[in-house]
Amino acid sequence: MDMEPSSLVLLASIVVAADMLVTKKMPLVSSQLPCEVIEQVACKLRGIALLNFLDEYKNVMNIKEKFSCTGFQRFLFNIYINLEQCPVSDTKERIRKHLETFRIDYKTDKCIIQNGKSKEGNFFVLYFGTVDWDVASLGLNWNLFKCKVDMLYEHVFFQIKFEEIMAFEKYPCPTIPSCLAHLVCANAKCEFSLPPFVPHNALQVARHESMAENFFARLAGMAQADRFGRPHEVLAYGIEFLCETKYLKSTYLASYYFYIYGMLALALAQFHVDYAWVKACLKKMDSFVRFYSHRLDVTLYIQQIAFAYQQYV
Repeated sequence: MDMEPSSLVLLASIVVAADMLVTKKMPLVSSQLPCEVIEQVACKLRGIALLNFLDEYKNVMNIKEKFSCTGFQRFLFNIYINLEQCPVSDTKERIRKHLETFRIDYKTDKCIIQNGKSKEGNFFVLYFGTVDWDVASLGLNWNLFKCKVDMLYEHVFFQIKFEEIMAFEKYPCPTIPSCLAHLVCANAKCEFSLPPFVPHNALQVARHESMAENFFARLAGMAQADRFGRPHEVLAYGIEFLCETKYLKSTYLASYYFYIYGMLALALAQFHVDYAWVKACLKKMDSFVRFYSHRLDVTLYIQQIAFAYQQYV
């Protein structure tokens, strides 16, 4: 899914930059072109051209620091496409080494690493201080680290969303206004049985003090209900989020309403309600689109909704 240049001037600049790179062999790093132009060109590079670009910047972390969030997400997406499609094994291996260097640099910069043990052997535990949206919203945390991660509910939401963990915690029960209680059935046939309560699990008994922790605990619960095919629970969480205005006062928390409206639209589609209600949720979801990962998720939600209505077009 490419993002088209926003103006003719930008499109002309991209054409010039591509010509500099391909025919004149001029490195983009030293070209003094606007970063937006470099991003557009870099996200379309293939094979040896991509490898040369990575070599110019030395490592992926340097590119992350210079690119915008959307630009870097598209660039990461392009790297993985090249790893799947590049026919030259040597080029593919050298691109993979750049990604491995980024993994090491990222862990050093973002994580506290602790050794652990299990019945299967030793493992690493990564403690994330904050969420890195560029990586987490693309579902690349597990792909990059491939180890156990101890994290905040904000991380847990992304882990559940991208099916990287099997979460069986009991999340906070949504509070539904009495005037809307009749919209949510108390009991419904579920694809999965309700997850068991595990008292010793720290995620179930801690981290509910702040507004953000309450918000992300409920968001993780909503994602788990969506994953396990329980649209009535998704609807319950969605109603609570829409009726609770305090979260919208935080710009950061409000950005996650993109996912709330997306999951709510899917739940309504699974109930086969009139499509006007689903369309209204999708329209609200579109108002929160900011980054490349959002655009990918919009496509996914629309596909899932079409499947729920069984009317692919």
